[in-house]
Amino acid sequence: MRESQVKTMSRLLLLLLCLMVSAGISAREPVDTKITIDFKSAAVPTVLQEIKQQSGVNFFYSDELARTWPSVTIAARQKAVSEVIEQLARLIKCSYRVSGNIITFSQQTQMGRNRRVKGVVYDDTGEPVIGAQIRVVGTKILTTTNTDGEFAFDYTGDTPRRLEVSYVGMQTQNLTIEPNMKINMVADVKQLSDVVVTGYYTQNKQTYTGVATNYSGAELAAVSDRNVLSTIASLDPSFRLTENIAMGSDPNTMPNVQVRGMNSLPNSSVTNLNAEYKGNANLPTFILDGFEVSVEKVYDLDPNKIARISILKDASATAIYGSRAANGVVVIETKSPQAGKLRLNYYGSVDMEVADLSDYHLLNAREKLQYEDMAGLYKGSDAVYVQEEYLKSYNERLKLVAQGYDTDWLAKPLKSVGISQKHTMQLEGGNDSFRYGLNLNYLMNAGVMKGSDRSRLGTSLNLLYNYRNLRFRNELSYGKITSNNSPYGPFSTYTYLNPYYYPYDASGNLKQVLFDNYTPARGSSQVANPMYNTMLNTIDQTTYDDFVDNFSVEWNIIQGLRLKGNFSLERINRGYDNFKPADHTDFIGKTEDKGSYTKGHTLQTSYDANVVLSYFKQAGSYTLNLNAGWNIQESKSDYNAYTVYGFANQSLNHPSLGVRFKEGDHVRGYATTSRLMGFFGNANLSYADRYFIDASLRSDGSSVFGSNNRWGTFWSSGMGWNVHHEKWLKGSRMINQLRFRLSTGFTGSQNFYPYQAMMMYNYDSSLAYQDYVGAVIKAFGNRNLKWQRTQKNNLGVDFSLLNNRLSGYFNYFIENSKDLLVDVNMPSYIGFDVYKDNLGETQNKGFDFNVKAVVYRDKYTSVNLFVNGQHYTNKLKKISSGLSSYNDLADKEAGSRPYVRYQERASINSIWVVRSAGIDPATGNEVFIKRDGSYTSTWSEKDYVPYKSTDPTMSGTFGLNAYYKGWELNANFFYRFGGYAYNQTLVDKVENVNPYLNVDCRALYDRWSTPGKAALYKRIDDLSTTKPTSRFVEKDNLLSANSLSLAYSFGREAIRSFGAEYLKIILTANDVLRTSTIRREIGTAYPYAHHYSLGVQLTF
Repeated sequence: MRESQVKTMSRLLLLLLCLMVSAGISAREPVDTKITIDFKSAAVPTVLQEIKQQSGVNFFYSDELARTWPSVTIAARQKAVSEVIEQLARLIKCSYRVSGNIITFSQQTQMGRNRRVKGVVYDDTGEPVIGAQIRVVGTKILTTTNTDGEFAFDYTGDTPRRLEVSYVGMQTQNLTIEPNMKINMVADVKQLSDVVVTGYYTQNKQTYTGVATNYSGAELAAVSDRNVLSTIASLDPSFRLTENIAMGSDPNTMPNVQVRGMNSLPNSSVTNLNAEYKGNANLPTFILDGFEVSVEKVYDLDPNKIARISILKDASATAIYGSRAANGVVVIETKSPQAGKLRLNYYGSVDMEVADLSDYHLLNAREKLQYEDMAGLYKGSDAVYVQEEYLKSYNERLKLVAQGYDTDWLAKPLKSVGISQKHTMQLEGGNDSFRYGLNLNYLMNAGVMKGSDRSRLGTSLNLLYNYRNLRFRNELSYGKITSNNSPYGPFSTYTYLNPYYYPYDASGNLKQVLFDNYTPARGSSQVANPMYNTMLNTIDQTTYDDFVDNFSVEWNIIQGLRLKGNFSLERINRGYDNFKPADHTDFIGKTEDKGSYTKGHTLQTSYDANVVLSYFKQAGSYTLNLNAGWNIQESKSDYNAYTVYGFANQSLNHPSLGVRFKEGDHVRGYATTSRLMGFFGNANLSYADRYFIDASLRSDGSSVFGSNNRWGTFWSSGMGWNVHHEKWLKGSRMINQLRFRLSTGFTGSQNFYPYQAMMMYNYDSSLAYQDYVGAVIKAFGNRNLKWQRTQKNNLGVDFSLLNNRLSGYFNYFIENSKDLLVDVNMPSYIGFDVYKDNLGETQNKGFDFNVKAVVYRDKYTSVNLFVNGQHYTNKLKKISSGLSSYNDLADKEAGSRPYVRYQERASINSIWVVRSAGIDPATGNEVFIKRDGSYTSTWSEKDYVPYKSTDPTMSGTFGLNAYYKGWELNANFFYRFGGYAYNQTLVDKVENVNPYLNVDCRALYDRWSTPGKAALYKRIDDLSTTKPTSRFVEKDNLLSANSLSLAYSFGREAIRSFGAEYLKIILTANDVLRTSTIRREIGTAYPYAHHYSLGVQLTF
């Protein structure tokens, strides 16, 4: 955006704020006006005249009534008119009625006198509840709270009445009426889904046009007490963790998250297809207590601190985040300390993890030797001495097999049971003016591989202070994360070791070399023993310290107008150490540079500030919500790392004790700074809770993009209809809720490297001259580089039927992403192959749904079933010349894996292979189908086709929740069907195998061996490389038991004897069942695992 556009936007926002202030001022009720009076023995009409002059309130009464009034002595300093009139009415023993700016006095009757009732309604975090409904039971008196949570009304009668206070997401309160009431609402887990937390403000979902799914902390805890991300994925159909076949249950690997699929292209690098950009460019934005945080921060977040989570999906829900909203927004709100006496809340659990090796089917020692013989490993030339050497090699292995050597290598790096533990303790208390909370938490995730773990130690201090119409909150937190990788190395190493190898020598010591595979053709080839490294003083550790201070202040300026400011400061100090002494198996066969130490350090600092002005007004049947805000962010990162070689003694493991750098090596590093500033506004208007409209506008400026396109504007609009509030449908037992929603708008994405729009240089030490070092251009800049823009369109319906026994939602969406960042080819004389530009276009479309059914419900029992799902398709609508060149490069580098390829009108997730007609029974060779449909025995990259897509037809979860007299049973299952996957196990462990390494049993039993015999895989003695072929594309249907839990909450009578207020025992099992149509190895670098947990929740 140009400077003039920035000024225009600022003026519009200023005008909006002025209108909101003026509207708020005019919205003040006259009876709430503050006045000061001081009369002694004065006539009542004189007092009323003074009140009228100060407040504008008019009074009506008869002359006959006035003559009965005595003289009064009354004084008030800066008190509301309503309070003064209440005091005056008691003195003159009259009733009164308030109607706008008119107060009418009347004589008290025997039926009772006029009562003035006032109060304030707070939620369980101490915040005022806006729009709570106040009803006097048995009357027609009905009112709502204002933006300060205040209410006031009059009623006539001496008999005490009951007051009913209700609000969506809160438990309805039924209280005896008192003159001045302070009401504390309690969150209702069953209703929390009706409140949308956007991160800047909250909105009533009844009149919300956006798509947002909400989950309470209790709902999350019922599924699992593991990391928050996997728990959300078990509940929401649109929130998916992309399956990491390699890393399995590794506690130190961050998951990749997608909401409604991919809106950005993966990194167009042949060697890095599934690396950072494929995960990061499509990562949603995470907001924690109003501030943006990393996925790692959410991964390490203590689940017991979470109050609720909202997942914002469409334009109406996300447009206020502008350039950060294309991939969805996940808003997390943590618990605030509650007022009252000092309480101690404790949660602790012991977790057990058992590796799941059910997908591994390797050969035993005898089978492996048989396979080697059939594969021709012991056949060579006709020369007698050569045959003797081969026979000697075979007999050497046969002797080992005969002696009973059959090592279970898969068990060697694994713990029989990984024991983890988790502890959370919170002290809280205070009163309505001041509350405090101290939290201590510790987690040790042991994992299933020996020596691997991830531990978290954290503490936080939360203070809340209310002073008149100001509310302050500050949370200071510190966390230390330590992660260790297993000294046993990658699990895949053990899957390749031959079972006739044995790790120990005759003395019982670990051998450094397992076997010397000598053959006349290959010579000597030593097989290292990965277990040998475990007795060395190795280090493979990452640590980071996270310090955060979040401060907020809220000012209720006048009735209906509130200003809130937030400021966050974060500092992360991250370190990485990797030490391998000279005896490490990585240095077998080397004569120098034995032993290495890699040390890395990253210092990240960031600040985030935002200010939001909110206005709320109810006038008759209309309800208006206005929000306007501004935010600013800055993030800095300073990274450096180096590797030193030459460590003779494993005990001397400090980097300074290394001998030297490798030739040409030096200290690596970078420093980055990115900044963002934005303005936003939102308006929501509803009529009679039936019809509602919503609009948002945001303007963002970011340093990430080109100097000619620093600013971008994003918007959304939506409308909705609450059919169930129509007169002709009210009271229906069949349809309790029916809401239609329609929204559209543009959002953006900026999850990219901060300096990609700039010309970048690298200093080159090889160009040094005297004290000067030359620089070479590293990347070609583009000043016109701008935001990726995604237009999100959504049509949705929310429903609740049959007396609320059947409820859910359905959304149909189309998301068109334009100006995607892609590589563009440059002329060769420029000196660079590509540069970044905005040329790509993609489209995602599909639907998601969620249905819940109450099967049975009475006073003590509840049984509920649920099912949800998502279907979406992805299509490339436009690609650049750079991506076309990438396709050509991928063809040239074609190996055994299908590469991502880009073609207009095809899916990004297409599996590109050459079609196969199967294995020729006569020869055992594969027959391919060319593009023109003819058959050939020669594989060619020219015959690549987008054969199938990895996108499933449907994926989601289903299960049940049951409650009975304190018992809770929860079952959650994940399903996926209709998609396809490339079975790489068949390639790496069946056909493209090294016969000197262990293989899948199908390599022995299912490969072609006899002419005329049908087989799925090519000749057993064919050691050629198998290129991508449709033979290995298989349907990827999956059913897994994500979570099973059983809990019991003890009654208060049972636990009162030891002073407890609450006690709950929880037994949870996660990932205990997995059945798939694909038979392939999963968790190749780190195994998958079954998780079991026994937890206790206790309050004193």
